[in-house]
Amino acid sequence: MANQHVNKVAVNGKTVLDLSGDTVYPGMLAKGITAHDKSGAKITGTLQVPASEERTVELSMPSGNQVILPTSGKVMRKVTVQKPTTLLPGNIKKGVVIGGVTGTLEASSSGGAKETWVLNESIAPLMDGGTSGAVTYSTDFTSNNNTFNSIKHTESTAAVLYYNDILVFGGKPIAIWKNQAYRKITFSVPPSGNLLTWLQTNGVKQPDDTAVQDTKALTITSNGTVSVTPDAPYDALKKVDVTVDVVADVPLVTVTFKATKFGEEINSPGADEIDEMRRIIISAFVDGNISLANMYGFSEQWGGMVFPFDVVVPQGSSVTICDNSSMGGGVRATNALVANSSTEGIKRVFTVYNITDGATITIDVT
Repeated sequence: MANQHVNKVAVNGKTVLDLSGDTVYPGMLAKGITAHDKSGAKITGTLQVPASEERTVELSMPSGNQVILPTSGKVMRKVTVQKPTTLLPGNIKKGVVIGGVTGTLEASSSGGAKETWVLNESIAPLMDGGTSGAVTYSTDFTSNNNTFNSIKHTESTAAVLYYNDILVFGGKPIAIWKNQAYRKITFSVPPSGNLLTWLQTNGVKQPDDTAVQDTKALTITSNGTVSVTPDAPYDALKKVDVTVDVVADVPLVTVTFKATKFGEEINSPGADEIDEMRRIIISAFVDGNISLANMYGFSEQWGGMVFPFDVVVPQGSSVTICDNSSMGGGVRATNALVANSSTEGIKRVFTVYNITDGATITIDVT
């Protein structure tokens, strides 16, 4: 009987579709999926495809490799193995790698594991079974680059702490650390019992032999290189909070002070008593940095300079000039602005502001 289905198509003598070599059959197609077999007949899939699942499991390898199987009737699409919270560098022997975590735990000469603590800035007295008093714990540890074998408390009320016979914390009326480096303690053998209880209340256990400061605040007020180091007793910094408060550089400009009398420029102080009484007093300052007292008295401040003379000031500075009110002159300026004069007692006050490079301030002493 001739094939009732089409499994080959030719166009202009060229084959464009040929199913005769296909091997597909209903049992290899998911149930409900349709296709055509090698004869060209339409077929419907009968394969029952199991449901897929994702699983999260805890790492458990007490006796070898951990085998994870899918739920019955399902196939596994994804498996997540949770990392134990105890899988930390400080809990693994130094140099040993477990699950990608490299250990940092070092053994002491006695075979125990080192343990580092940083004590709080303020601590309570050592306790022995819930009571304070003369308490001594014999244990090997290092602090501030020294080795000790006892930590003790000799008073019943005050928080006084000794390493061997060295007072490291105490004082009245306020108890303080004698050296911040003593706050870091590295025990040769992990502490236990009442000492451990006291440490847990009065300090922070470090993940390894490195004491890490959580954060440090720093304000930068000038340009340049700043080195940031941890505070004692820490060895490293986890985070630095930096506030940058740098004032923009202000260029310096030169201002020339001149004096005139009856329209003529003068370059030396007056000699007679009247001229002495008519001295101009500059009692204010240039931006708080330069104080000019007694315009004719520069022998001390300005090395004997007299009119005219130059002063270097930040651009945009201002100068306040006071003169005796009996004088008929005033103040003029170029490359700067002069505010209206005001009166303070027997003196007139002029303010020269917004000084730019090449400014000239002329004071008339007529």
